[in-house]
Amino acid sequence: MATLLPQFLALKTPEQLEAVNQELQHQILERQHAEQILQNIVMATSSVTGEEFFPALVENLGKALDVSYVFVCEIVEDSFNLKTLAIWGEGKIRDNIEFNFLNTPFKTVINTRKLSYYPDNLKEYFPQCYFFGNNKAQCYLGVPLLDENRQAIGTLCVINNQLLVNEENAMVMVQVFAERATS
Repeated sequence: MATLLPQFLALKTPEQLEAVNQELQHQILERQHAEQILQNIVMATSSVTGEEFFPALVENLGKALDVSYVFVCEIVEDSFNLKTLAIWGEGKIRDNIEFNFLNTPFKTVINTRKLSYYPDNLKEYFPQCYFFGNNKAQCYLGVPLLDENRQAIGTLCVINNQLLVNEENAMVMVQVFAERATS
C-alpha cells in the first residue's frame, strides 16, 4: 500500500483510480488467502504432537502450497545422510527414506543454514541427484531446521514439478513451519 499511495495521489482520471483500486483489491485478496492457508495449517497441526506432527505438517503444507513433494528430514549423525521424518508426495504420505545429501540442494541448505531456492532447472544444477532424474522435479525450496546453537539438524523442503504459484508466500510458510518442526 505504501508503494501505491504516491501513485494514488498522482491520479488524474477515474480510469487510473479504478486501476489502482483493482490492484489494491487483488493484493488484499492475496493476503487474506495466504493468512487463511497459514491458519488452516496451524489448526491442522496444533492438535498433533510427537511423531504424528511431521506427517500432518508435510501433508497440510503440500496441500496448501499445491506442490508435488514436501520433505522434513533430520541429519543422520556422523554421515552425509538425511533420514526423512515424513514425506508428502503425489497426493499422499510416502514411506520414509534415508539418502545421501551430497550433490543435492539439501546440502546447500545444511551448509549455509539459510533458505535455498531453485525456481527451475533442478536437473541442470544437480545432474547427479538421482531423485530429480526419476521424476519431473523442476523447483526446490528448502529451509534448515536449526538447533539452539544455530546448527543444522535437518531440513524442511518443497519440491515441485513446476514453478511455485506464489514464491513469496511459499517461502514465508516454509520458514514458519521449519521453526515449528524444530521445536
